[in-house]
Amino acid sequence: ARHLAPESWRPRVRASEVVRFATGPKTGPGRPGPGPESELEPGPEPAQHPIPPLLQSYLAMGGRVSDHAVRDADLNTLHVFTGLEIARVPEPRRRALMALSGG
Repeated sequence: ARHLAPESWRPRVRASEVVRFATGPKTGPGRPGPGPESELEPGPEPAQHPIPPLLQSYLAMGGRVSDHAVRDADLNTLHVFTGLEIARVPEPRRRALMALSGG
């Protein structure tokens, strides 16, 4: 849940084949119910595949993802919204990327 994008960033679910990463607010003893995004429970299915390197890189730079992925049957893949605030990229990573780009 630490990489969950703020609700205002997340796309709405419109597709018919969706994989949820979070199921909703934690509830029970000591868990008052609805709260911030960090209070979302993980989905019921454990991760079946490693996180792709590009997504790992975005997450390492402070990237955020939606609470669901959309299954693309034609390409046999999942599409996940990923957002990144450029101003929040850690300075060492920013310098490394600028050096790679020749900037």
